[in-house]
Amino acid sequence: MREEQKSNDELIDDLKDLRVRNAELEAENKKLREIEQSLHESEEKYRAIYDASPDYICVTDTAGNYLDANPALLKRMDLSIDQLRQKSVLDFFSGEGLKKLGKRLSGFKAGQVVRGYEEKGSTPQGGIFIAKINAVLLAGDGVTG
Repeated sequence: MREEQKSNDELIDDLKDLRVRNAELEAENKKLREIEQSLHESEEKYRAIYDASPDYICVTDTAGNYLDANPALLKRMDLSIDQLRQKSVLDFFSGEGLKKLGKRLSGFKAGQVVRGYEEKGSTPQGGIFIAKINAVLLAGDGVTG
């Protein structure tokens, strides 16, 4: 009989511990949902700014291959995002401008931030534009431009 009583007491203690742990997990889960909601709202806000900006904004990898671009850049280049993703930033420059840009990007790959660099480029249809390049290295091998 004593053995059964002890066993019941242990079970009751275990149940109390489980209830405490369950309450802790529920509080943690609530906190994570709030963080997730905040992140979602932040992403929506910055996506709206990115999409509405009249400036040309893109994300590339460190080799200069396009990963994403805002609508202003896609419209200027008259390309879809899928078409642009098959190109490199360097595809829109030639001659001396291409050499200078290549040097800048080499420095960038070495960890240098690029700010306020301007270079003349051309669209796939032959239109001329001035690219104002600002680039910083992002986590995950991405580059903003």
